[in-house]
Amino acid sequence: PARFVDIRGLRSGGAVKLIRFADIPQGDVISYVTLSHCWGGVVPLRTLKANLRDHLKKIPKSSIPRTFSNAIILAQALGIGFLWIDSLCIVQDDPSDWETEASKMHTIYRGAVLAIAATSSKSSNDGPDLSTYQSLPIHTRGWIFQERLLSPRILHVMDDEFIWQCHALLDTESGRCLRERGTGRNDEYQWEPLSAVYTVPRPPPRGDENPGFATDRLWWTWVQSYTDRKLTYPTDIFPAFGGMVKQFAELSGDEPVLGLWRRELPLHLSWSTHTLGCAPGAGTVARIPAELRALTEALPSWTWMSM
Repeated sequence: PARFVDIRGLRSGGAVKLIRFADIPQGDVISYVTLSHCWGGVVPLRTLKANLRDHLKKIPKSSIPRTFSNAIILAQALGIGFLWIDSLCIVQDDPSDWETEASKMHTIYRGAVLAIAATSSKSSNDGPDLSTYQSLPIHTRGWIFQERLLSPRILHVMDDEFIWQCHALLDTESGRCLRERGTGRNDEYQWEPLSAVYTVPRPPPRGDENPGFATDRLWWTWVQSYTDRKLTYPTDIFPAFGGMVKQFAELSGDEPVLGLWRRELPLHLSWSTHTLGCAPGAGTVARIPAELRALTEALPSWTWMSM
Protein backbone atom coordinates (compact mmCIF):
# COMPACT_ATOMS: atom_id res chain seq x y z
CA PRO A 1 0.00 0.00 0.00
CA ALA A 2 0.99 3.62 -0.45
CA ARG A 3 0.52 4.47 3.25
CA PHE A 4 0.32 2.96 6.72
CA VAL A 5 -0.85 4.22 10.09
CA ASP A 6 2.42 4.53 12.01
CA ILE A 7 2.10 3.89 15.76
CA ARG A 8 5.79 3.34 16.55
CA GLY A 9 6.08 6.81 18.09
CA LEU A 10 3.66 5.89 20.87
CA ARG A 11 6.41 3.93 22.60
CA SER A 12 8.28 7.17 23.30
CA GLY A 13 5.29 9.44 23.92
CA GLY A 14 4.88 10.45 20.28
CA ALA A 15 1.76 10.59 18.15
CA VAL A 16 -0.09 8.38 15.72
CA LYS A 17 0.44 9.50 12.12
CA LEU A 18 0.32 8.37 8.53
CA ILE A 19 3.54 7.38 6.84
CA ARG A 20 4.17 6.87 3.14
CA PHE A 21 5.53 3.48 2.19
CA ALA A 22 8.17 5.28 0.14
CA ASP A 23 9.39 7.06 3.30
CA ILE A 24 10.11 3.84 5.20
CA PRO A 25 13.85 3.09 4.95
CA GLN A 26 14.71 0.30 2.53
CA GLY A 27 15.61 -2.88 4.34
CA ASP A 28 13.23 -2.26 7.25
CA VAL A 29 10.91 -5.18 7.96
CA ILE A 30 7.34 -3.91 7.65
CA SER A 31 4.98 -5.93 9.82
CA TYR A 32 1.44 -4.59 9.86
CA VAL A 33 -2.10 -5.51 10.82
CA THR A 34 -5.26 -4.55 8.98
CA LEU A 35 -8.54 -3.43 10.50
CA SER A 36 -11.81 -4.91 9.25
CA HIS A 37 -14.68 -2.72 10.38
CA CYS A 38 -18.10 -1.36 9.49
CA TRP A 39 -18.09 2.27 8.45
CA GLY A 40 -21.53 2.85 9.93
CA GLY A 41 -22.50 5.56 7.47
CA VAL A 42 -20.04 8.44 7.55
CA VAL A 43 -16.75 7.54 9.20
CA PRO A 44 -15.73 10.19 11.77
CA LEU A 45 -12.10 10.08 10.68
CA ARG A 46 -11.00 9.95 7.05
CA THR A 47 -7.96 11.04 5.12
CA LEU A 48 -8.93 13.64 2.53
CA LYS A 49 -6.94 15.86 0.23
CA ALA A 50 -7.41 18.71 2.70
CA ASN A 51 -5.99 16.87 5.73
CA LEU A 52 -3.47 14.48 4.15
CA ARG A 53 -0.55 16.77 4.98
CA ASP A 54 -1.74 17.06 8.60
CA HIS A 55 -2.23 13.30 8.95
CA LEU A 56 1.33 12.71 7.75
CA LYS A 57 2.49 14.80 10.71
CA LYS A 58 0.02 13.78 13.41
CA ILE A 59 -3.44 12.31 13.88
CA PRO A 60 -4.89 13.88 17.06
CA LYS A 61 -5.76 11.27 19.65
CA SER A 62 -9.09 12.99 20.33
CA SER A 63 -10.21 12.43 16.74
CA ILE A 64 -9.48 8.69 16.62
CA PRO A 65 -12.69 6.60 16.81
CA ARG A 66 -13.09 3.93 19.43
CA THR A 67 -12.68 1.00 17.03
CA PHE A 68 -9.47 2.48 15.62
CA SER A 69 -8.12 3.12 19.12
CA ASN A 70 -8.81 -0.46 20.14
CA ALA A 71 -6.99 -1.74 17.05
CA ILE A 72 -4.00 0.46 17.91
CA ILE A 73 -3.92 -0.94 21.46
CA LEU A 74 -4.00 -4.52 20.15
CA ALA A 75 -1.26 -3.83 17.58
CA GLN A 76 0.91 -2.31 20.30
CA ALA A 77 0.35 -5.33 22.54
CA LEU A 78 1.51 -7.58 19.68
CA GLY A 79 4.62 -5.45 19.14
CA ILE A 80 3.51 -4.38 15.64
CA GLY A 81 4.27 -0.82 14.55
CA PHE A 82 1.99 -0.31 11.56
CA LEU A 83 -1.71 -0.64 10.76
CA TRP A 84 -3.60 -0.43 7.51
CA ILE A 85 -7.06 1.15 7.91
CA ASP A 86 -8.94 1.84 4.69
CA SER A 87 -10.50 5.19 5.63
CA LEU A 88 -7.13 6.57 6.76
CA CYS A 89 -4.68 4.99 4.32
CA ILE A 90 -6.65 5.81 1.17
CA VAL A 91 -7.34 9.45 0.28
CA GLN A 92 -11.12 9.16 0.21
CA ASP A 93 -11.90 12.13 -2.05
CA ASP A 94 -9.14 11.39 -4.57
CA PRO A 95 -10.61 9.05 -7.24
CA SER A 96 -7.19 8.22 -8.67
CA ASP A 97 -5.72 7.27 -5.28
CA TRP A 98 -8.85 5.32 -4.35
CA GLU A 99 -8.79 3.33 -7.59
CA THR A 100 -5.07 2.57 -7.30
CA GLU A 101 -5.22 1.47 -3.66
CA ALA A 102 -8.49 -0.47 -4.02
CA SER A 103 -6.86 -2.55 -6.75
CA LYS A 104 -4.21 -3.66 -4.23
CA MET A 105 -6.62 -5.23 -1.70
CA HIS A 106 -5.57 -8.71 -2.79
CA THR A 107 -1.99 -8.11 -1.65
CA ILE A 108 -2.75 -5.73 1.25
CA TYR A 109 -4.80 -8.26 3.20
CA ARG A 110 -2.70 -11.28 2.27
CA GLY A 111 0.48 -9.45 3.30
CA ALA A 112 -0.71 -8.52 6.79
CA VAL A 113 0.37 -10.38 9.91
CA LEU A 114 -3.31 -10.58 10.81
CA ALA A 115 -6.61 -8.78 10.47
CA ILE A 116 -8.23 -7.29 13.56
CA ALA A 117 -11.96 -7.63 12.94
CA ALA A 118 -14.40 -5.42 14.84
CA THR A 119 -16.83 -8.25 14.26
CA SER A 120 -19.76 -7.13 16.41
CA SER A 121 -19.43 -3.34 16.08
CA LYS A 122 -21.87 -1.48 13.85
CA SER A 123 -19.61 1.54 13.25
CA SER A 124 -16.15 2.91 14.01
CA ASN A 125 -17.50 4.54 17.20
CA ASP A 126 -19.65 1.63 18.29
CA GLY A 127 -18.85 -0.98 20.90
CA PRO A 128 -19.32 -4.69 20.20
CA ASP A 129 -22.80 -6.20 20.30
CA LEU A 130 -22.98 -9.98 20.64
CA SER A 131 -25.31 -11.58 18.11
CA THR A 132 -25.61 -14.68 15.97
CA TYR A 133 -23.08 -14.95 13.17
CA GLN A 134 -25.28 -13.91 10.26
CA SER A 135 -26.62 -10.84 12.09
CA LEU A 136 -23.18 -9.68 13.23
CA PRO A 137 -22.80 -6.26 11.59
CA ILE A 138 -19.44 -6.96 9.98
CA HIS A 139 -20.72 -10.05 8.17
CA THR A 140 -23.46 -8.15 6.35
CA ARG A 141 -20.99 -5.78 4.61
CA GLY A 142 -19.68 -6.27 1.09
CA TRP A 143 -16.07 -5.12 1.50
CA ILE A 144 -15.64 -7.38 4.52
CA PHE A 145 -16.12 -10.50 2.41
CA GLN A 146 -12.77 -10.34 0.62
CA GLU A 147 -11.05 -8.88 3.68
CA ARG A 148 -11.99 -12.03 5.58
CA LEU A 149 -11.18 -14.50 2.84
CA LEU A 150 -7.82 -12.94 1.95
CA SER A 151 -6.47 -12.49 5.48
CA PRO A 152 -4.06 -15.19 6.72
CA ARG A 153 -5.29 -14.81 10.33
CA ILE A 154 -8.18 -12.97 11.95
CA LEU A 155 -8.62 -11.83 15.53
CA HIS A 156 -12.35 -11.24 16.01
CA VAL A 157 -13.16 -8.70 18.72
CA MET A 158 -16.49 -9.68 20.25
CA ASP A 159 -18.47 -8.17 23.10
CA ASP A 160 -17.27 -10.70 25.67
CA GLU A 161 -14.17 -12.35 24.23
CA PHE A 162 -11.69 -12.72 21.38
CA ILE A 163 -12.05 -15.35 18.67
CA TRP A 164 -8.98 -16.56 16.79
CA GLN A 165 -9.35 -17.79 13.22
CA CYS A 166 -6.55 -18.95 10.93
CA HIS A 167 -6.12 -21.66 8.29
CA ALA A 168 -5.27 -24.32 10.87
CA LEU A 169 -7.29 -23.33 13.92
CA LEU A 170 -10.48 -21.78 15.20
CA ASP A 171 -10.59 -21.07 18.93
CA THR A 172 -12.33 -18.90 21.48
CA GLU A 173 -11.00 -17.20 24.56
CA SER A 174 -13.67 -18.90 26.65
CA GLY A 175 -13.33 -22.32 25.05
CA ARG A 176 -17.00 -22.32 24.07
CA CYS A 177 -18.31 -24.15 21.02
CA LEU A 178 -18.73 -21.63 18.23
CA ARG A 179 -21.77 -23.39 16.83
CA GLU A 180 -23.63 -21.71 19.70
CA ARG A 181 -23.06 -18.39 17.94
CA GLY A 182 -23.91 -19.51 14.43
CA THR A 183 -26.91 -20.74 12.53
CA GLY A 184 -26.12 -24.41 13.08
CA ARG A 185 -26.02 -25.00 9.32
CA ASN A 186 -23.25 -27.44 8.53
CA ASP A 187 -22.95 -26.32 4.91
CA GLU A 188 -21.61 -22.89 5.85
CA TYR A 189 -18.03 -22.05 6.81
CA GLN A 190 -18.67 -18.98 8.97
CA TRP A 191 -17.10 -20.31 12.15
CA GLU A 192 -14.51 -22.72 10.84
CA PRO A 193 -10.78 -22.50 10.14
CA LEU A 194 -10.08 -20.28 7.14
CA SER A 195 -8.94 -23.31 5.16
CA ALA A 196 -12.64 -24.16 4.80
CA VAL A 197 -13.07 -21.01 2.71
CA TYR A 198 -10.89 -22.59 0.03
CA THR A 199 -12.26 -26.11 0.35
CA VAL A 200 -14.11 -27.22 -2.74
CA PRO A 201 -17.77 -27.87 -1.80
CA ARG A 202 -18.95 -31.46 -1.87
CA PRO A 203 -20.58 -32.46 -5.16
CA PRO A 204 -24.28 -33.22 -5.41
CA PRO A 205 -25.13 -36.85 -4.51
CA ARG A 206 -25.22 -38.13 -8.09
CA GLY A 207 -21.64 -39.33 -8.62
CA ASP A 208 -21.35 -38.33 -12.29
CA GLU A 209 -20.08 -34.78 -11.97
CA ASN A 210 -17.18 -33.62 -14.11
CA PRO A 211 -14.22 -33.25 -11.71
CA GLY A 212 -13.37 -29.97 -13.43
CA PHE A 213 -16.60 -28.47 -12.14
CA ALA A 214 -15.64 -28.82 -8.47
CA THR A 215 -13.44 -25.73 -8.19
CA ASP A 216 -16.00 -23.73 -10.12
CA ARG A 217 -18.62 -24.50 -7.48
CA LEU A 218 -16.31 -22.82 -4.98
CA TRP A 219 -16.49 -19.65 -7.07
CA TRP A 220 -20.27 -19.64 -6.97
CA THR A 221 -20.23 -20.18 -3.21
CA TRP A 222 -18.24 -16.94 -2.98
CA VAL A 223 -20.45 -15.05 -5.44
CA GLN A 224 -23.64 -16.10 -3.63
CA SER A 225 -22.32 -14.93 -0.28
CA TYR A 226 -20.96 -11.66 -1.66
CA THR A 227 -24.05 -10.60 -3.60
CA ASP A 228 -26.19 -11.03 -0.48
CA ARG A 229 -24.20 -8.33 1.32
CA LYS A 230 -24.58 -4.56 1.55
CA LEU A 231 -22.28 -1.67 0.62
CA THR A 232 -22.16 1.87 1.98
CA TYR A 233 -21.49 3.03 -1.59
CA PRO A 234 -23.29 0.77 -4.11
CA THR A 235 -20.82 1.74 -6.84
CA ASP A 236 -18.17 -0.27 -4.92
CA ILE A 237 -19.88 -3.51 -5.90
CA PHE A 238 -17.22 -4.61 -8.40
CA PRO A 239 -14.07 -3.14 -6.76
CA ALA A 240 -15.06 -4.77 -3.44
CA PHE A 241 -14.91 -8.19 -5.11
CA GLY A 242 -11.82 -7.59 -7.24
CA GLY A 243 -9.45 -9.26 -4.80
CA MET A 244 -11.45 -12.47 -4.95
CA VAL A 245 -11.22 -12.54 -8.75
CA LYS A 246 -7.42 -12.41 -8.47
CA GLN A 247 -7.45 -15.03 -5.72
CA PHE A 248 -9.58 -17.45 -7.72
CA ALA A 249 -7.44 -16.94 -10.83
CA GLU A 250 -4.41 -18.05 -8.79
CA LEU A 251 -6.29 -20.95 -7.25
CA SER A 252 -7.76 -22.28 -10.49
CA GLY A 253 -5.28 -21.15 -13.13
CA ASP A 254 -8.30 -19.98 -15.12
CA GLU A 255 -9.04 -16.68 -16.89
CA PRO A 256 -11.89 -14.39 -15.78
CA VAL A 257 -14.56 -13.33 -18.26
CA LEU A 258 -16.76 -10.64 -16.68
CA GLY A 259 -17.45 -12.58 -13.50
CA LEU A 260 -17.42 -15.99 -15.21
CA TRP A 261 -14.47 -18.28 -16.06
CA ARG A 262 -13.26 -19.31 -19.51
CA ARG A 263 -12.35 -22.99 -18.92
CA GLU A 264 -15.89 -24.07 -17.96
CA LEU A 265 -17.77 -21.17 -19.52
CA PRO A 266 -20.90 -23.21 -20.44
CA LEU A 267 -21.25 -24.17 -16.77
CA HIS A 268 -20.90 -20.58 -15.63
CA LEU A 269 -23.48 -19.37 -18.13
CA SER A 270 -26.13 -21.45 -16.32
CA TRP A 271 -26.36 -19.11 -13.29
CA SER A 272 -29.70 -17.69 -12.11
CA THR A 273 -30.91 -15.06 -9.64
CA HIS A 274 -32.69 -15.05 -6.31
CA THR A 275 -34.27 -12.25 -4.31
CA LEU A 276 -31.87 -10.57 -1.89
CA GLY A 277 -32.39 -11.95 1.61
CA CYS A 278 -33.98 -15.21 0.43
CA ALA A 279 -32.16 -18.52 0.66
CA PRO A 280 -30.26 -19.05 -2.62
CA GLY A 281 -30.24 -22.28 -4.54
CA ALA A 282 -27.17 -23.79 -6.18
CA GLY A 283 -25.59 -21.48 -8.78
CA THR A 284 -27.75 -18.49 -7.92
CA VAL A 285 -26.82 -14.91 -7.16
CA ALA A 286 -28.74 -12.00 -5.65
CA ARG A 287 -29.98 -9.33 -8.03
CA ILE A 288 -27.87 -6.19 -8.06
CA PRO A 289 -29.79 -3.26 -6.48
CA ALA A 290 -31.88 -1.09 -8.80
CA GLU A 291 -29.75 2.00 -8.08
CA LEU A 292 -26.87 0.33 -9.92
CA ARG A 293 -28.74 -0.20 -13.18
CA ALA A 294 -26.91 2.72 -14.84
CA LEU A 295 -23.60 1.11 -13.89
CA THR A 296 -24.49 -2.37 -15.13
CA GLU A 297 -26.70 -1.73 -18.16
CA ALA A 298 -23.68 -1.59 -20.48
CA LEU A 299 -22.65 -5.13 -19.49
CA PRO A 300 -23.83 -8.12 -21.53
CA SER A 301 -26.85 -9.95 -20.13
CA TRP A 302 -25.02 -13.29 -19.92
CA THR A 303 -22.99 -12.22 -16.86
CA TRP A 304 -24.37 -12.03 -13.32
CA MET A 305 -22.66 -8.63 -13.07
CA SER A 306 -25.43 -7.19 -15.26
CA MET A 307 -28.22 -8.24 -12.89
